Amino acid sequence: MIFTSMIHLIKLFFSRNDRALSHGCIRVADAKKLASYLLKDQPDWNDNKINTVLKTTSEEKVNVKNAEPVYISYYTAWVDDNGHMNFRNDIYGHDEEARNRLFKR
Repeated sequence: MIFTSMIHLIKLFFSRNDRALSHGCIRVADAKKLASYLLKDQPDWNDNKINTVLKTTSEEKVNVKNAEPVYISYYTAWVDDNGHMNFRNDIYGHDEEARNRLFKR
C-alpha cells in the first residue's frame, strides 16, 4: 500500500512544472530501467532483486562494475523546438555565479 501511494506521489510530482521539492536530490523518471542498464553485467542484480529494492523506502548502496559518466545540465533559459524562449526560476542560485564569471569587471 505504501509503495502504491509513493508511486502515485512520484507521478504527481513529475507532472508538475515546479519539481523543486527535494532540496537538491535528482529524480529519475524510470529508475528500474536505469538500474537494469547500469547493473546489466552483474547477474546477482536481476529484475526480481531490482524490483524488491525499488519497493523499499530505505537507501541501498550498490557498487556498479562498469561505471557510466553522468552529466548534469542546469538551464534556466533555453529555446525550445518551436523557437520559443523559455525561462525558469533559478532555484539553486547558479545564474548569479555564471553572471559574475561572464561579466566580471
